[in-house]
Amino acid sequence: MKRLNLILLTLGILFQQQANACSIFTCSKNGQTLVGANEDEYTSFHYMWFVPATDNKYGAVFFGKNNMQTQAGMNEHGLFFDFAAIPRIESKNREVNFVTTAEILASCKNIEEALEMFKKYTFSAFSSQMLMADASGKSVLINADTIVHKTGDYQITTNFNVCNLQDNNYDCLRYDKIDNALAQTKDISVPFFREILDDVHQEGKVSTQYSNIYDLKNREIHINWFHNYNESIVIDLKEELEKGFRMENLWDLFNEKTFAAMNFQESEDSYYYHLIANEVEQKGVEAGIKMFEQFVNDHPDKAARIKEDFTWIPYSLIAKARVAYDNLSFDYYYIPFLTDYRMIWQSENKMLFQALKILEYIKSNNLNQNGFHFHEMVGYINMVLGKKEVSIKNYQKAIATVEKGSREEIRATKTLKKIKGTKFLPQADENLKYLKQTPPTTTPKVFAPDLISKKGEYEFGSVFNEKGTEFFYAVNVNGKEEIRCSELAASEWSKPKTIFSHELYGYNDPFLSTDEQRLYFISQRSMDGLTKKDDYDIWYANRTENGWSEPMNAGPNINTDADEYYISFTNDGTMYFSSNKNNGNFDIYISEMVDGEFQDPESLGEAINTSHYEADVFVAPDGSYLIFCATRPDGFGQGDFYISFKDTDGTWTKSRNMGDLVNSKGHELCPFVSKDGKFLFYTSNQDIYWVDAKIIGNYRN
Repeated sequence: MKRLNLILLTLGILFQQQANACSIFTCSKNGQTLVGANEDEYTSFHYMWFVPATDNKYGAVFFGKNNMQTQAGMNEHGLFFDFAAIPRIESKNREVNFVTTAEILASCKNIEEALEMFKKYTFSAFSSQMLMADASGKSVLINADTIVHKTGDYQITTNFNVCNLQDNNYDCLRYDKIDNALAQTKDISVPFFREILDDVHQEGKVSTQYSNIYDLKNREIHINWFHNYNESIVIDLKEELEKGFRMENLWDLFNEKTFAAMNFQESEDSYYYHLIANEVEQKGVEAGIKMFEQFVNDHPDKAARIKEDFTWIPYSLIAKARVAYDNLSFDYYYIPFLTDYRMIWQSENKMLFQALKILEYIKSNNLNQNGFHFHEMVGYINMVLGKKEVSIKNYQKAIATVEKGSREEIRATKTLKKIKGTKFLPQADENLKYLKQTPPTTTPKVFAPDLISKKGEYEFGSVFNEKGTEFFYAVNVNGKEEIRCSELAASEWSKPKTIFSHELYGYNDPFLSTDEQRLYFISQRSMDGLTKKDDYDIWYANRTENGWSEPMNAGPNINTDADEYYISFTNDGTMYFSSNKNNGNFDIYISEMVDGEFQDPESLGEAINTSHYEADVFVAPDGSYLIFCATRPDGFGQGDFYISFKDTDGTWTKSRNMGDLVNSKGHELCPFVSKDGKFLFYTSNQDIYWVDAKIIGNYRN
């Protein structure tokens, strides 16, 4: 039989699971199109993540593993896919191009468009069979042998090659049960599909971890956890995509945890890996390493497996950084980004630095057993960070450790060739940084006079990106604020251009997120953007290929009916900001980022907040100090800068006035220290000033 021009990198390629996992079926009757799917797996750690639409990609939800390995998904147009394991279809090794199902959902609305896209590729998921369906009721089964279109009301896949249906050469009770139920029914519904899923669910080493029912026309998903069909949650895809990118642990979404579910989770081999990975993401690398060392000490009989699993955590972090970069998930469990040498991408996402830190720990503690994988990861991360020479050096070391002609050698060689031939986005030359301005001494001076700080204008809220190639700031124009940006390109800084403004309300206090993929700011914009509010909220825009997305509100955990001002972040994504929600008095608050969501803010306490005005807070990326504006009796003018340092016990020292070196009779506000730690920027006398950041050390003692 003719091989298909399609390769889908899927979980089936690497796991090669026994052919007894997953039951998937779709049926269209009486104007409804539903899909039912039991995800039968060896592991109980499963996640759901939402990838919003961009200018050229459709939004979608995906289900899969912590490392972004995709098992199933549905996009905003109701195009769906899922996979079942089947016996391996033998094929000759050959050079192939590939496309991921994530790319298909990002690019296609229906089966016709997906099949047209498939024509360019080769299907090499030789141990998997995919069911794809759309909102019109059409569906197909695809494997490396064939494409089979649905001809009746329904279509099913379990764990045998669909080609075997032609002569009834299969033995699968689950398939027969589903077939019988769908053939006899005159109507379909979510409860009916749930009954079928319950009837064919599995228990044991391979258990039904979660069961999904997709309503393709209404873009809803009904989810049950660990074959408990008494408790369900319902996902409205449109509503969830509007909330932005985030990842949810399916386990956390359900209130009822059965004994069977808890016992299965605690007994699986990768249990400790997932706990450590979650600790790293929620509390940082140091906390994750501490947990890892504790597990090794407490469970000597499992220490070898815990150590091996720990070395895989950097892969998960890199994968998530990639998804944050271009909103595409992966289908391929085993380092998908490393096999994709089609594209060089650059980012400074904090998860890349976390991955490097873990790799340093792995090396220093002799945990690495595979020199190829270690150097390939280090090389790949440095490629993404724009450190071309370091990347090349590590790829060369990786290639030297494996046999010539091996899959690893071919992959790394192609990636190395791509890196060598790619012109990387440069770090700004020191002479070009800071808009080519002559750096200040420890005496403050106006920044970029007549270019940024202009007579007759009120500039404030300035921030540079880490590479020193972008500069954002706010300007008050005729009583209304707007945000402008200047960019370095071809050794020249562009003329500042307005990127956010509105005739009814303003935008100000710009600040970049830790990974620099979001620009945060404040605005009196209403939620629908049509009117002006009485108070300021914190908003953000996502970086896109063409600039920035439409503004999105930071949400009710942050914003209130009072004012929220000025934003800054630590490396772990914790937001520092100010609000006058406490009886109209401005204080400084922090909100931790957990699983992509800002948590309820907490006041910084009496060392920082008083009965007077405290606002416009800048926190050092490592959380070691903060500078903020306050109006207090010991001040020099309308508003002064105060500074506080993080003590050894984790508390803040009593804040102190920074004196007349930076404070004046006027109002000092909007502090920002450049990412290289060299300069303090701030606003005074309606202009932006800068000063050598060495002065900060003077206050530490």
